Amino acid sequence: MGTAIQPLNKVQIGREANGSKGTLVAATRLLHGTGTLREEQDFYRSPYPAGVRANVGGAGSITRKGFGLAWETELTAEEVLWSLLTGVRGQVTPTQATVTGTADAAVTTSSTTLADSRATLVVNGWVGATITCDSKTAVVVSNTATEFTVASWTGGTPTTGSAWSVAGLGYTWVFTPELTTGIPTIDTATLEAIRSDGSTNHYYAEAGYGMTSGFDFEWAGNDAAKFKFDMFARARQTDTPTSSLVVYPSREVLVTPLLSVYLDTTWAGLGGTQLTGIVRSIKASHLTGFAPNYNLEGRSDLDFAKHKVGALTSKLSMVLELDAVGAARWTAYRANSLQYVRLKSVGSTIAGSGGLAKTVQVDGAYRFTAPPAEQVDGEQMLIACELESVYDDTGTKTLEFTTINAVAAASL
Repeated sequence: MGTAIQPLNKVQIGREANGSKGTLVAATRLLHGTGTLREEQDFYRSPYPAGVRANVGGAGSITRKGFGLAWETELTAEEVLWSLLTGVRGQVTPTQATVTGTADAAVTTSSTTLADSRATLVVNGWVGATITCDSKTAVVVSNTATEFTVASWTGGTPTTGSAWSVAGLGYTWVFTPELTTGIPTIDTATLEAIRSDGSTNHYYAEAGYGMTSGFDFEWAGNDAAKFKFDMFARARQTDTPTSSLVVYPSREVLVTPLLSVYLDTTWAGLGGTQLTGIVRSIKASHLTGFAPNYNLEGRSDLDFAKHKVGALTSKLSMVLELDAVGAARWTAYRANSLQYVRLKSVGSTIAGSGGLAKTVQVDGAYRFTAPPAEQVDGEQMLIACELESVYDDTGTKTLEFTTINAVAAASL
């Protein structure tokens, strides 16, 4: 019998049914990365004298159980969904990329084309998407600014002049946390962890009611952007692990040089003013406010029946070059001005999406927690800013997360 080896470690995850938190489901996705598993048990060992000069009380009694996962990987627009669904806002439905045309004489069709002289399409931006016209459908194989080409139509050639629509392959997920309720909409997940030698699973655990307690994004140097998260769950269970799962086929590592940082004066103005040529590194750490809630209710597994709800908060660390823009952070600190920051990390264009790019975006309102601090890199002066998220009364928001990818809700 062999020894389990790290390259064969697996952590798999599946979204539990809405309204059935903790009811185990089969995992649907293999996570790419590495991490530490935590089987949690607390014990009571009697401290009272028992007539001997030694530890007494035998093995004692187990008083609490739980399970945890600390995970580290590259930042991708796909895997980040799990932390956002189980830590920020659940039951989010993504918006599918689409383009449409109303019925008009400008629409002409043939056995392999549909043209609309009014259209302004991204050239070949809809390849692979499905076009529907006059109840006929086809897959786009190429497109110009005004015309789609298909191999053939299912159901026959559409009637000229008919309305048409294209269902693309890109999806935009927006996670807006609910800030005025103690019962926010949030998803839970079943975790599966496997340690194997390739023939025998030497360790296997399954745990339900998995939620994210915190997650970090970090961009530094000419490197891959980093993503870490921590999850808690109910006590470990044993079952048969889900087989033949794979990572997201569309998974793409987002790299630090393609991060854009925007710094504005209002929530409504976010994305208006990009910081160019001065950003050295950024780290955004988030606490979701969710935690296990242990109650006295006779649970034989000695774990929690429900979760606690607290404040969603973030800490933002920025290192900037000390030019006129960097120096303006001193002015903002002295004036005690709120800072509105957008972090937009992008990747390649998604095929069949009309030009959408893989994206992870964080919007936030922040306040200073300390004066800007000087740093030195060689002969260059830098400035380090430490901020924390705050509720913006005008925008009625504190944080908002957006990810754009090729993952439909049914493909989690």
